[in-house]
Amino acid sequence: MADNIPDLSAVDASTRSRLEDLAIAIHSKLADPTVAQRFGRKWLDQHDQARRVIWMHAPSTFERPKQAGPRMVAGVATRTIWYRLEAFEAHIYADSDGDADLLLDYLVAAAALIEPSFVARGYDWQSDQPNQAGETTRTQKIVLRGTFTLPVLDMIKVPRRVQSASSVVGTIQPDDSVLPEPMS
Repeated sequence: MADNIPDLSAVDASTRSRLEDLAIAIHSKLADPTVAQRFGRKWLDQHDQARRVIWMHAPSTFERPKQAGPRMVAGVATRTIWYRLEAFEAHIYADSDGDADLLLDYLVAAAALIEPSFVARGYDWQSDQPNQAGETTRTQKIVLRGTFTLPVLDMIKVPRRVQSASSVVGTIQPDDSVLPEPMS
């Protein structure tokens, strides 16, 4: 990998999107260091490595949850108020049709293992397309389209753990009262 091109996992986690975090997790499942990964449209014209995956956001939407009620996340009761249907495109490049086809299968399998809400929406072969100068990249390309269903949690009135000056540990409830936890 070229030194001037950052790997997704090297980007500060606080600046990454949820899709970028999923892409990093999926890439780790591939267990193939010869497959580079990038995020964003600006990398589509960079042909520094034949085997690569370029992740891009696609127009997405929201939907209401099908059931209501809290769920436990890291020991705190939270409530899903919406779902983000996070659409994406993964541009898969390889040296041959067979390699591109295999990378597509690996990517779909890894995505399904990492995030059970993954849905593959389709794919297109775009092999050996000429660029703006009329030159071909001599690589095979498949564009995978898919979605992840990601919960949007009620972050405004989420019960949270607190410790008061009297060393009483408890959880703030939706009505702002404190439910004490037993001392251990």
